[in-house]
Amino acid sequence: MADLLDFAGDPDTVPLIWDPGNDASGNENLFQLAMISSAFDTSASGIVAAATKLQANANNVANANTNGYQTQRVDLVESPAGVEARAASVGAPNRADAAANPNGNSPLPPSDVNLAGEMVSMVANGNFYQANMRALQAADDMMGTLLDTNA
Repeated sequence: MADLLDFAGDPDTVPLIWDPGNDASGNENLFQLAMISSAFDTSASGIVAAATKLQANANNVANANTNGYQTQRVDLVESPAGVEARAASVGAPNRADAAANPNGNSPLPPSDVNLAGEMVSMVANGNFYQANMRALQAADDMMGTLLDTNA
């Protein structure tokens, strides 16, 4: 924790280290501010990840009747600021080669989208989005309370 904030407690010196054992005025508020900032970052990354997952769901549903369409998958990966979403399409065929087929018949298999599974995933991803929005609202409320306390 010593490298989280640069505050030594003396406003006349150059800040070097934040010491959680130091009872100097302001240390507790700075620690709370850092925690709230971390909550903002984590919630924001969760909102972006949930939106990315919802976009993939919408794309899968929209292309459910497209021959050769492969379901898009979004993987969540831990990052320093929370979570990161990475989209991946599994084994998508080359559509340019299929369009250039002189025979006119479609060599592409039917779409592999499971509509029931996509709907369940959409509900879960919507809940994921709402949970992160509520966490962001809670962090905003805490920030307001902290600033009101200092005013």
